[in-house]
Amino acid sequence: MLRLALLVIFITVNVQRLRSANHPAALSLACAVMFIWSMASWYLNQRPEYRTPLWMGLDLLVTIAVVAPSRWILGSELLSGSYYGVPGYWMVSAPLALAIWRGPAFGSAAGLLVGMVNYAQMPSSDPREWVDLLCMVMVPGFVGFLANHLESLIAERDLSFDTAAKLAERERLNRIVHDGVLQVLALVERDGSEFGPKGERLAKLAGDQEARLRLLLQDIDVAVPDKNDVIDLVQLLSARESATVTVSTMAGALLLPIERAMETDAAVAEVLANTRNHAGENAKSWILLERDGDEVLIAVRDNGKGMSEEEVVLAQTAGHLGISASIMGRIASLGGTAHWSSSPGTGVEWELRIPVEETAP
Repeated sequence: MLRLALLVIFITVNVQRLRSANHPAALSLACAVMFIWSMASWYLNQRPEYRTPLWMGLDLLVTIAVVAPSRWILGSELLSGSYYGVPGYWMVSAPLALAIWRGPAFGSAAGLLVGMVNYAQMPSSDPREWVDLLCMVMVPGFVGFLANHLESLIAERDLSFDTAAKLAERERLNRIVHDGVLQVLALVERDGSEFGPKGERLAKLAGDQEARLRLLLQDIDVAVPDKNDVIDLVQLLSARESATVTVSTMAGALLLPIERAMETDAAVAEVLANTRNHAGENAKSWILLERDGDEVLIAVRDNGKGMSEEEVVLAQTAGHLGISASIMGRIASLGGTAHWSSSPGTGVEWELRIPVEETAP
């Protein structure tokens, strides 16, 4: 809109000095070019896909092409009396657009270039000429700085809105889980021992899951994690060790981006859950974690009753997607592979491979 406002002002000025110009026809043509280019710029600059180096460079070249013949079009006498070239302050529009698009440095450099071309039309030691040149550098730079600052403020606002939405959603889920799942788990933990050994095992599992859920619900830190946040996968999987799960890991730490590590741990947790639910009440699991070149290898095996391909297909048909989604789907989303092997009575063995570049602490 500033470009259009300056266009109206300096077309009005040029109409008034049309008869005094050395080349009135050229002045009329220059005004027509300014009008057409302003309309095109107003239309295209509103669409981010058109803000390309080619378009912005062309905008600058058109501006210089209108500024450069000012002395020839207007004549020395008319130009020296007003100090305004053919476009006047319309010439600042292209540097301003560059400043908003690419930042203050680009805007100031473009302003200096256009200002020097304008100054060359009528070099003078008059302070007005130098002030105009200085403004051509400072104004785009200042506007570019404001644009960058405003963009940062908008990003912070969006992050605040996102955090507030996550807090609200967590509060809603807290109420749902507390009123439903936690109460059921507490009931199973309290009364499960009345149903014999299987009930006692079920009660213990319910108690463990209730404690995990309560810990999760108490964690109110919902800030969006930085993409550079890391976590030790060795420590994460070692926490899975229990009376029925043995964990063997590589020496030292294996620091991975937090999202990749958590997804890997969730896939392993699903394998262990399948063992608890389907391998038999005395089944045990073993986890092996090691680095294999540019991959992480996680082997998880149990000594349960095993499973067949037909059982897996039947489970998927019935809507149980633990293997296809929670295990294979998770690993595939990380760019890795997940394979299992089993035969009746020999347990199940999983091999999870994930490409990884270890992150420095």
